[in-house]
Amino acid sequence: MNEYPVARSIEAVPFEAEGRKMVSLSDPQGFSDVSLAVSLPAFFIITQMNGHRNVSQIRDEFHKQFNQPVLNEDILSLISKLDDNLFLDNARFKERKATVRESFLADKTRRAVFAGKSYPDDEKQLNGLIDKWLAERSPKNGNFVKAIIVPHIDFRAGGDMMAAGWREIRNSDADLFVILGVGHSLSDDFFACVDKDFSTPLGVMKV
Repeated sequence: MNEYPVARSIEAVPFEAEGRKMVSLSDPQGFSDVSLAVSLPAFFIITQMNGHRNVSQIRDEFHKQFNQPVLNEDILSLISKLDDNLFLDNARFKERKATVRESFLADKTRRAVFAGKSYPDDEKQLNGLIDKWLAERSPKNGNFVKAIIVPHIDFRAGGDMMAAGWREIRNSDADLFVILGVGHSLSDDFFACVDKDFSTPLGVMKV
């Protein structure tokens, strides 16, 4: 039921199209792969969907803000569109989330979701690219390094910068590496820990 609709934590990016100010909505967590473009008044309506207001109350808040009327039917139509695209925190979204979670848990390894997008999904091509970067970024010195920080960026834009950091551990004799990465989307917990092996174009990386 969407009697008291709750909008999820979706990403909202303002833009302008044909002289109109709009907002692009997308799901940073990836449960929905749809992007919606809405007007500023429609976006205001979405911001009022906090689970404490019904359609009539949202309509009243809109009137207070813009001193203009809005029909309940228009609000319901917007709610339906958000629901269809999993932008509401409701039963439909929870069912989708549970399905995705079960599918992830059933996989024996963590898939390389950016292979073929941010970097080659072909083993030979990826090896060649990494070898090229490392050849250009030979080890700087033999000093013992405890940790390195490399850019968190698409390989296509920052691969050579990453290699500049990798060079410092290339000759390391360490047998244990702890890798901490910054997530692109929100999590219910501060850390998102995975005990799965990682599938990569170069093979499976054991964890």
